[in-house]
Amino acid sequence: MKLKLLFRIGSAGFASLMQAATLLLVARFAGPEDFGAFGQLISIGYVAGGILGMGMSARALRLASVDAWRPVATTMMLLRVMTSLGVSGLLIAFALLVGDDVALATAASLFIIGELVGELIQGILAGRNRQYFASFILLLHRILVLTPVALHLVWQTEIWLHLMVGAALGLVLLFSIAAASGARPSSPLELLRSSLGFWFASTVTSAGQLDISFVRLAVGDVATGLYSAGSRIGTPLNVVTNAVLNVYVPAMSAQRDEGERLRTFRRLRTLSLAYSTLLVIASPGVGFALVAILGEDYSSGWPLYVTVTCGAALSGVSQSYKSLCYAEDRPFAAGRSILLGTLIGLVWILVGGAVFGFPAIVLAPLVMQGAILLAFLVDRARNRAWAGRQYFVDADSDSDHDLTAAEPPERQAQERADKAVNSSAD
Repeated sequence: MKLKLLFRIGSAGFASLMQAATLLLVARFAGPEDFGAFGQLISIGYVAGGILGMGMSARALRLASVDAWRPVATTMMLLRVMTSLGVSGLLIAFALLVGDDVALATAASLFIIGELVGELIQGILAGRNRQYFASFILLLHRILVLTPVALHLVWQTEIWLHLMVGAALGLVLLFSIAAASGARPSSPLELLRSSLGFWFASTVTSAGQLDISFVRLAVGDVATGLYSAGSRIGTPLNVVTNAVLNVYVPAMSAQRDEGERLRTFRRLRTLSLAYSTLLVIASPGVGFALVAILGEDYSSGWPLYVTVTCGAALSGVSQSYKSLCYAEDRPFAAGRSILLGTLIGLVWILVGGAVFGFPAIVLAPLVMQGAILLAFLVDRARNRAWAGRQYFVDADSDSDHDLTAAEPPERQAQERADKAVNSSAD
């Protein structure tokens, strides 16, 4: 598992750098105002994709627990492709409604389809422990998107046209992978029933992408461009935590012994804390690097880029607790923690931004990610206390101390739903 994690971190890190290079080029040549509009469309796309995606990407990480997994994966992919096309149409309609450039809107819609479909493909491959092939597909997709955008340095045509070409090439690759399964789909109703908790968790996670829209409401277009540059281009900062989720959730899900799973979680938490500490130390340098790359127009965003980096550090620790919740079949618990922290962060942006202006926006990443982490810590303490009380109740009733008796009710319900999916696929 350590070797796969290191390989995943390395390949995902390189892929994230390529995506960051893509967005850096777009931000530099589009300017803060247009890039802010692009960032808002992308954020809306992620939210709509989270709602319509029905938690499939997170649910796919537990495919190792599904016996007849191919029909289930085929159903996931069909649903994701159809809903992603719907999200694309929604983005174009919204852009036309608010008066955004058509080329900008088309580029954003193609880009978000690739992100949503690619996310599910990564989840399916990781869930089946095919980490190396997943890394290869991720790298190839990023290369296909970046290359036409980089050619803008040679051919000075409209940057949105370059992004459209790159996103379209990426979609050719992803749709080819999606069509390669060939298995007969399973029952979508049973799949949706077993994915409700993951659907909730994914939806509230994607709701955090609304921060850019709230910033635009509170402080205007130029500040939105600065914020969008920090939040979107800071994606490589989360490469370790995203790799952890893809590697450790399938591994911990396969561990039936509760003690072994907790030992794995503690190692994961230690890794997350170490990485987060490095991010905090490096945050001023990251801010200076972003300003140097983006240009003078983005120089006033340096404090924001520092707090975005520190927010990514807090998010890394939260991801370790999220991974444990997913492995324990407690996606609702993860969703509750993320929802609470996200609401606090969005209220801070809207109210604080309207009252105090850009300084409040600078603190927003710390407020949101800090609140999410605190909610996870409280949930973990409550869950441990509940399990302890249940164990002693069983002991008093002369039970056999079966560890499954101390499982939270939502986990028991998820296991019943998984069995239903297996039966449907068979």
